[in-house]
Amino acid sequence: MVEGQSRVLPGLLVFLLTLASAVVVLAGMRGMQDVLSGIILALVLVIVLGPGELWLMRKGLPRWAAFLIVVLCVLAIVLGLLLLLAVSFASLVQAIPQYSDQLAGFQKNVQSALQSLGFSSDSASSTTQKVANPDALIQAALSVVSWLVGSISSLVFTLFILAFMLLDVTGFGTRLVALVTPPTYDHFVAFTTKLRKWLTLTAIINSLVALFNTIFLLWMGVEFAVLWGVLSFFLGFIPNIGFIISLIGPAIFALLEFGVDKAIVVIVVFIVINGLVSNIVQPRLMGGGLNLQPFMMMISVLVWSFILGPVGALLSVPLTLTVLFLIDSWPDTAPFTNIVGYGRKARKTPDAAD
Repeated sequence: MVEGQSRVLPGLLVFLLTLASAVVVLAGMRGMQDVLSGIILALVLVIVLGPGELWLMRKGLPRWAAFLIVVLCVLAIVLGLLLLLAVSFASLVQAIPQYSDQLAGFQKNVQSALQSLGFSSDSASSTTQKVANPDALIQAALSVVSWLVGSISSLVFTLFILAFMLLDVTGFGTRLVALVTPPTYDHFVAFTTKLRKWLTLTAIINSLVALFNTIFLLWMGVEFAVLWGVLSFFLGFIPNIGFIISLIGPAIFALLEFGVDKAIVVIVVFIVINGLVSNIVQPRLMGGGLNLQPFMMMISVLVWSFILGPVGALLSVPLTLTVLFLIDSWPDTAPFTNIVGYGRKARKTPDAAD
């Protein structure tokens, strides 16, 4: 019995020390949320864009030209998306008061339904005021706009860090080869390749979903169809709950413009589009899975959004994969990754997800 306990205690001690260290590190990361989220986003973009810059250099372009092309493309895409979102949200704020009559009717229907379920008139009235109040909707839209404006400074910082990282994209690989042994380097390259593949293919899949959603909403005549399509692209990076959040805006406006029937149609079609792409297109493009269980993905969204805010929610899967990769690379902590189905014993090869 004593021998068994002596074998268990070191493993338990390692687990507790790892857990305590993780709590300290995550608390520090939350304290540096604004700076750290920009650095992490820039690093993820370098993982995706770095091979493109190297490809341009292999085609004969000088280093400065390849760097300039990549940076200008990123700037064009970012500025275009910011302009689209800013104009769309400004139009949204102006359009909400036009739906006052529809909101008033919706309030009465919800209040009657709540009273029929046993709610008092006062509690039903206060609830409907929060749910279908034009002023509340305007304030919510304005808060999103102010968040977008406030994010511009963080975005400038991210692009600044990204530019410096892209300048050193060739030197980093050389220094890494000199620093680590070949097996460790090969394992690192396999991981970054898998991560880059996931990010790229997820962006392609989200683009398809956003395109189909936008075309459908335009055909239905739902207001701000392009805005809902763009938001569905970004929210597609958030596992499990991102799709549900992307439904809220178009469903509300379909309800206000056309009634309950059309709102149900919008919800059903969104579910069908997402289901078809997730179950048919995604497996064909991605092949194997990420060795992450659904509950682990949900926890990762909650944890990273709490630590890094919206950027943490969008990058929850890459961040979780990176942490699991680091834990799996250390012999003393590697067994713990098998609990979530990621460890080396839980997969046939290190690149099973490729």
